[in-house]
Amino acid sequence: MNKLFVLRHAKAGQHTSQDHDRPLTDVGHEQARQLGVWFREQGITFDAVLVSSSLRTVETVEGLGIGGGFTIVPRLYSAPASVLESVIRECGLESGSLLIVGHNPGVSDLASEAGNEGSLSTCTVVEISVPASFADFSAGTSTATGSFRPAV
Repeated sequence: MNKLFVLRHAKAGQHTSQDHDRPLTDVGHEQARQLGVWFREQGITFDAVLVSSSLRTVETVEGLGIGGGFTIVPRLYSAPASVLESVIRECGLESGSLLIVGHNPGVSDLASEAGNEGSLSTCTVVEISVPASFADFSAGTSTATGSFRPAV
């Protein structure tokens, strides 16, 4: 079974007219660090990591310290769930473990379509079991199996 991890970026600074360039706060950096520790403790690794082009999502994935590279996907910036699904289907990964780092409401809506309850708080990750290849991904036929948020 393939695994999709949907992550809302860590805590960012106040909204400004330059939303795309908002950095993480000190709390956000600590959230990302703690989530990275959790991933390592759980033995979770990723075959691919896709990240919105915003500064806060890039800083979040860098703060995880999970090693390996990541791909910035401009379409993920403030994307709705339907665009997230398209990006997943087009990512080129047939099977394995995929991490998507994005924004609300899109990430919460995608997780909800897979059965996760509620909106994702900052730096919350939802694990979703995907019964088909990522090329055939549909949140409606996938199942949210758990979530984690650092206690910062």
